[in-house]
Amino acid sequence: MLQRVYGVPPRPVRQGVVNSLVRTILSQNTTAANADRAYRHLKDSFPHWQQVARAPERAVVEAIRPAGLASQRAKVIQCVLTRLEAEDASLQCEYLQCKPTAAVLEYLEAFPGVGPKTAACVVLFELGRAVFPVDTHLLRISKRLGWVAPEVSAPQAQRFLEPLVPESLRYELHVNLIAHGRTTCRAQRPKCTECVLARLCRRQGCTA
Repeated sequence: MLQRVYGVPPRPVRQGVVNSLVRTILSQNTTAANADRAYRHLKDSFPHWQQVARAPERAVVEAIRPAGLASQRAKVIQCVLTRLEAEDASLQCEYLQCKPTAAVLEYLEAFPGVGPKTAACVVLFELGRAVFPVDTHLLRISKRLGWVAPEVSAPQAQRFLEPLVPESLRYELHVNLIAHGRTTCRAQRPKCTECVLARLCRRQGCTA
């Protein structure tokens, strides 16, 4: 049903593990537009990630301010980059390509400020592995459809839902559910009368 509305999403263009990781950190709890603007400002200010790792924290804060929570994000980004550089001075992180998916997720989640969703997004979009990240849009839709209980957190939903989604559908379903959450099953004033999933929805019209 979602495919009829949103089509088959094209596979993402690979941008590099570190690029993907920083961009995903910036996207946490903000809009895609704000995250993109902050990422562009950061790359314009510091063309190389090694420069970000060594820059004064206040300079990184100013560069990523459009994403919000700039002080918190700057600390996370610099910590992640410093630790990654200690293992790979080039910051290419090609060694992750050879690791099993579970090992890559565990490795990424060990960094402060990198949770299950952020790690899974990097693994899905950059490494092309069949995982199923659950962000705020997917969590909201999953609760409205009755896939998970109202009190379930995003990490809990991710652990529960991923084994239920066939590997071949995980990328497409993740991308299309995000599109659906942004355009139709919105947090406020969801467009239930226009929703292609309305007949499956157990909580139609809710704003949870």
